[in-house]
Amino acid sequence: KELLPQLHRQLSNSANFAARKGSRDRAKSVTKPVPRELTGTFRKRSSHVDADETTTAELKDMPRTASPDLVEESDMQKGDGADGSAAPVFGAQELTEAPTHGGMASIPQQNRPRPSSDDDSLVDARQMLGDDFDSESVSSAGSAEPRPIPGFRRNNLHRSSLVPSLNGSSRGSSEDSSGGSLGDSATLDGGMESGDGNDSVVSDGGSISSAALASASLVERMEFMRVRVKKSKDKEMCFDAARFIVDNVQFLAKTEQKQYCELAIRQLKKLSIAGLAEAQYLLANLYISGIPGFQDKHKPDYGKAFNLYAGAARKDHPEALFHVGLCYEQGAGVPASNGRALHNYRKAAVSNHPGAMFRLGMSLLRGELGQSKNPRYGVKWLKLAAKYANEKYPQALFELALLHDKGVHNVVWPDHEYLLELLTQGAALGHGPSQYKLGEAFEYGNFGAPIDPGRSVYYYSLAAANGNLEAMFELGGWYLTGADDAKTDFHLIQSDAEAYRWVGLAASGGLPKAMFAMGYFCEMGIGTEKDAEKALAWYSRAAEMRDPKAVKKLGEMGVA
Repeated sequence: KELLPQLHRQLSNSANFAARKGSRDRAKSVTKPVPRELTGTFRKRSSHVDADETTTAELKDMPRTASPDLVEESDMQKGDGADGSAAPVFGAQELTEAPTHGGMASIPQQNRPRPSSDDDSLVDARQMLGDDFDSESVSSAGSAEPRPIPGFRRNNLHRSSLVPSLNGSSRGSSEDSSGGSLGDSATLDGGMESGDGNDSVVSDGGSISSAALASASLVERMEFMRVRVKKSKDKEMCFDAARFIVDNVQFLAKTEQKQYCELAIRQLKKLSIAGLAEAQYLLANLYISGIPGFQDKHKPDYGKAFNLYAGAARKDHPEALFHVGLCYEQGAGVPASNGRALHNYRKAAVSNHPGAMFRLGMSLLRGELGQSKNPRYGVKWLKLAAKYANEKYPQALFELALLHDKGVHNVVWPDHEYLLELLTQGAALGHGPSQYKLGEAFEYGNFGAPIDPGRSVYYYSLAAANGNLEAMFELGGWYLTGADDAKTDFHLIQSDAEAYRWVGLAASGGLPKAMFAMGYFCEMGIGTEKDAEKALAWYSRAAEMRDPKAVKKLGEMGVA
């Protein structure tokens, strides 16, 4: 009985491999071949079989650690391990819908995150932690994220994270190497809850009718909020108004910005002194990243931020507990302490914080924060984090998916179907590396996925929109050749101009192979006019980044 599931899995993987091998032989039709000089750069466009073999080799060498977008260095990061390595940090992405996979074998139920109620998850978390935490350590607010303003985004930089390195750029994906999203700004189409329900604009108490607010301009709305901050005696109402001002002050005329900023910060300080945890958390983020639109001139104050986070953490605010843990881990505003970092991560995890669960899981898998490696408990934490993953903390889905590629001895079985399911969930939450990995899977048939140019372009487009440099580059490769898939009736018109644009974006973001491709484009006049000087400049930049093809090219050109 114990061996039967393993036998079935091996037979299923063999069938998937045979189907995948057969699909590789059916090369997709393209309208234009890739230039010979770029065949090793745009892997898909030489021989389809060779491209698959290259990809498989790369996947074999891929380390099963956090994706590059989760590990960024900044001035405030300090290594806690014996090797002085920097601690991983987390990012946030926009929610994006994605199609699901179908037509695949069943997935062992024991490998999946089990849907359950919040109470079940708290019991699971307490069981993971043993007797260290009792029921009193669990926040009575449950998930306790800041209460959103209706109709407005909540993933602005000052609310997404405490430290700049937590703002979630995935470099290389944007974060796989990716950078953060290509442009986040507060929307202006929502409003506060109605006050007294009549048509008056602002009452003496600062209440505002929803009808008046919906038809008001930004300047009028900001004035409404200014009056509310000054006259309302309700703490929550004052906090919502101050937060609205902080989110949108960057869109006002420069002559009016200062007075609104001072008013909002003054009110947040009052509310923080009064003990409002949400105000303490928001103000701490502002001390780190600054008010949106003014981050360039802002100097982070980690000491003040830590004190505010600690104040909110004493009220069992999950985000504050998590950020206190990050401060202790990275030595931001407080002496580094692995023990205190773990203590706060665990308290946040008991309150269902997916970022804390993820950090605990990765630290156990890698043996970080003064702990010995424990894959079994590390995977358990990752499964809990995957169960409660959200737009802000989707990374556990990606890391758990990678573990199901090769498996972990006696802990995780290889399961490519479940791997694709986890990546799809991560992509739906806007995680750039998951989107890029799916684009790659549907391009080359990785993990038993069918070769599907349409879905490959779709996921590459999502990842590129999230700032993923690799996805931008691959999308440029698709436009360079075009695609015509009769099975799915997908057609992508070949366009040198689009190829030049997307590869240029990847090169401007710092991707070395994209710099080399830009040099070739400028040299040969692909998507642009021939320009030897620009070509030499791009080749030089790529060579400085140690791109082997660029170094070889400069040698052939006789440039030292």
